[in-house]
Amino acid sequence: MSSVTKKGRLGRRKSDPGTLTVRSTADKIATCELPWGGTRMVTLGPLDLTQSSGPFVGQASLMDLFNCFERKLNTVTEEEPIEKMLNKTLQRGGDLYFDNLCHTLHGLSEICLPPILKILVEWHEKYDESLSLSMLSPNITPDLRLKLAKKLLAVNYLFCLVLIEILPQVEFHLPQCDPLVKKVLEICFKNVQYREPSTVGINKTNHLVVAETYGEVLGVLSSTYFSHIHRIFMTHIIELKKDVSQTAAQQIVALIMSMKFLRINSSQVEDFESGLKFLDDLASLLLEVKDKDVKHAVMGLLVEILLPVAAQIKRETNIPALISLVQKLYITTNDMISKKQHKLAAFPLITCLLCVSQKHFFLANWVQFLNACLSHLKNKDTQVARVALESLYRLLWVYMIRNNADGNAATRSRLDSICGSLFPKGNRYIVPRDAPLNIFVKIIHFISQQKLDFAFKEIIFDLLCVNNRTQRSLYAERMNVGIRALMVIADGLQQKDDPPAMPKSMGPSASGTVHKTKRKQYITRPLTNEISKSIGIDQFYPQCRKAFDSILRLLDTQIGKPLMMSSIQNRGKEPDELISGDAKPKLDLFRTCIAAIPRLLPDPMSHVDLIDLLTRLTVHLDEELRNMSGITLQTIIGEFPDWREQVFISHISLIQSQISDFYPQILDDSLRLMLQSLTTWNKAIVAEKKRDAEKVLPTSPPSTHHSTALSHAHTTSTHSTHISVSFPNTVTSASSIMSASSSSPHQPTPSLCSLPESSSLHSIPTAITNSATTTPTHSHGAPSTSIPIGGAGSSTLK
Repeated sequence: MSSVTKKGRLGRRKSDPGTLTVRSTADKIATCELPWGGTRMVTLGPLDLTQSSGPFVGQASLMDLFNCFERKLNTVTEEEPIEKMLNKTLQRGGDLYFDNLCHTLHGLSEICLPPILKILVEWHEKYDESLSLSMLSPNITPDLRLKLAKKLLAVNYLFCLVLIEILPQVEFHLPQCDPLVKKVLEICFKNVQYREPSTVGINKTNHLVVAETYGEVLGVLSSTYFSHIHRIFMTHIIELKKDVSQTAAQQIVALIMSMKFLRINSSQVEDFESGLKFLDDLASLLLEVKDKDVKHAVMGLLVEILLPVAAQIKRETNIPALISLVQKLYITTNDMISKKQHKLAAFPLITCLLCVSQKHFFLANWVQFLNACLSHLKNKDTQVARVALESLYRLLWVYMIRNNADGNAATRSRLDSICGSLFPKGNRYIVPRDAPLNIFVKIIHFISQQKLDFAFKEIIFDLLCVNNRTQRSLYAERMNVGIRALMVIADGLQQKDDPPAMPKSMGPSASGTVHKTKRKQYITRPLTNEISKSIGIDQFYPQCRKAFDSILRLLDTQIGKPLMMSSIQNRGKEPDELISGDAKPKLDLFRTCIAAIPRLLPDPMSHVDLIDLLTRLTVHLDEELRNMSGITLQTIIGEFPDWREQVFISHISLIQSQISDFYPQILDDSLRLMLQSLTTWNKAIVAEKKRDAEKVLPTSPPSTHHSTALSHAHTTSTHSTHISVSFPNTVTSASSIMSASSSSPHQPTPSLCSLPESSSLHSIPTAITNSATTTPTHSHGAPSTSIPIGGAGSSTLK
């Protein structure tokens, strides 16, 4: 590649597509010969091509980043309404190119963070100074001033996004970065301050978003600069406590809220002690302040910091500072539970204090608080009921898993009262209603760790109506929880998993930064009677399969057959018109049942009836149910060689009897599904042949040919088949279906157990469909599509 200075008109060869361009007389360009014979000429920026690769990559990445910033700032200020929230446009995840740039800078920062951080701070200071001066000008209009204010907020927001990505690398450059980090901390504390609504006007919401994003930056820095942040925070608090103005309380609340992303490092003794000192200062502040809002803010901050600490404690805590903190706060916080104005703040804090307390303190005090939680599950205020439920299931984790419960009689009594409140016998619903089902699934999972018999006989059997032989009613929410709990427990036993971790608080962040969590991989192969015996649930499993059979038949009768797209009475109607009221929870249950197949198979339903049911659902009004049933059918093709022909027999029968020329789109989608099923069958046969070849080859005389074949077979068998099934009301080509069935490396399978806990009941089915991926070959060596079947996550304790 060469650099030259070219004057006048520059052209391209005919082999290089494009039109003639005119450049300035002093443009610096680089030319290179393309592989197909053309010459490519590119205008160069200020980059020095003669420098070493490291600085060149760093400079190029920063130039791309700042160009990206300029485009985004122009979009925010010129193309969007002023009142639109910044995180709707700028947050991570919305622009793949920007996300990749941030990831690149993260990697570069491990080697050269100081210059990158210096350039970013200078960029921020330049914009901050110029925009602040422009807003002070007496000649600009109010509208322009608001635009400039929003642009400054956008500058701060983008600055934070990059800081969140690169500052985790500061531990490798502590001496060199110390002055820059202190400058960043100064900027952070300046921008988290409270602003009067009258001064920020329409940008009030965006100011709160930027303040929270700066709080995330403080959270990132807390791993290495915790003591420094603690010192600055307490200095501001002391100054604000002397303030007698009307906004002093709001100033303190804003400052406290900015600390909610701080995390205590428990791996180092010194860091842990400094973190506990910060908590002790917060406890002292809580005991001395009188303002209700400030009290609640301090209590919320204590919960945000204590909850991750509680999750890290595997056994009993014997840390004097932590014991002292519990004793300092427990009595005062416990008194607040009975006061209506403090309930929402006191319940989470008393939960955290019990979770970090010693075993004898927990057992002596948790029963009283447990009764308070149970009494508030039916509270008319849904927020109070939800907070009580989340407190309950965290306490239950400590009781059953960390402390291994207590005496048998006492444990049985506690569990009876808990389950009687959550799953009232003879009731159609679970309590509280409208709470995420994954919380109830987790509760049953926790109980099963110590009391497997109780979990099945007293809870799951009741939820699935196992003992009701003449079951003719569907209790959708209860049955949904029962099926999910069964699948989660069975999977954990089969994989010999460790006990489940304590539920953490993982709410959404203003920056859109995704928290990296380990996704559990779930088994999808059928749960046979032999496997159930090996994991110790054989005495419960047959009854569950029979109950599952009854549930499937009732669902098919009530919302399966009546809601087929090919039914005359449904023609011309929207799905929302037909699926409303009680049909929605039943539809959620139906999705869970289909997702559980073929891991859980109904008994005594024959495989012919099951395949007929699944085939009918491929023309159901609900798109998610259509997609899931198609995926399940292809999984069956991979897992059950003897059932493969029946899948096509049922499909052809459905087309002949139910789908006519009046429904061309349905007919087209059904034929495409058959084509994809044939592809799946073909790949299953190929996989089986390769498996058989691997068994035969080792017994043959060694030869070059055999070694090559064996190596090829081993290489190809390590890949799983990725099958993407979708038949919405759009036309797709057969070639796209065939290409969708190509091999791809196996990825871990997400499931309902990894759903975010903040998701509502009606958002769960979407997550089921979106998370369906493929898993490696199983018992028959055939490709198998993974269907999520559990239900858990992490909810927010607020």
